[in-house]
Amino acid sequence: MTADARDDLTIRPATRGEVADVLALHAQPDRETLSLEWGQALFDRIQSYPDYDVMVAEAPGGEIVATFLLLIMDK
Repeated sequence: MTADARDDLTIRPATRGEVADVLALHAQPDRETLSLEWGQALFDRIQSYPDYDVMVAEAPGGEIVATFLLLIMDK
């Protein structure tokens, strides 16, 4: 990815409706992927914690191209 392409990404919290996209990013050819139901259950659990979010990077066309978890902790 070029620097210009990174500049066009939007970083934002994921929605429950994007869980399938997040799971697809983590898919491995030699491993079984989590089911959508299980992925949504994990998403809901993460959302129940304060200051903990599933984040996505969205390309200009709306495609989810990256994901990470963000946890903000006080010391």
